[in-house]
Amino acid sequence: MSTLTTNAATEIVDATARLLTEHYVFPDVAEQLAVLLRRRLAEGAYDVASAAELGALVTADLQSAHGDPHLRLLCHSDATWLLHLDPAAAVPTALALHGG
Repeated sequence: MSTLTTNAATEIVDATARLLTEHYVFPDVAEQLAVLLRRRLAEGAYDVASAAELGALVTADLQSAHGDPHLRLLCHSDATWLLHLDPAAAVPTALALHGG
């Protein structure tokens, strides 16, 4: 389990929101999701101890708001963050968010 700082969580959530608005196949949905992520961040919903917890919470929020099962934030053991977008879209299926 990796320890996650508040600054790292903020950076990851902000980058996720930015990448959604820049690349997600449905721009209006991307904007709604970005607003949701930033609101949840401000509420303290992502104040968690581990990267895995953050990934699970962000994924749950992304999927609950739109229902796209392809949209998720994953944390790999090497602390590389990936935002998986719709694989049918004309954009990469994963965009690196944060290296550690």
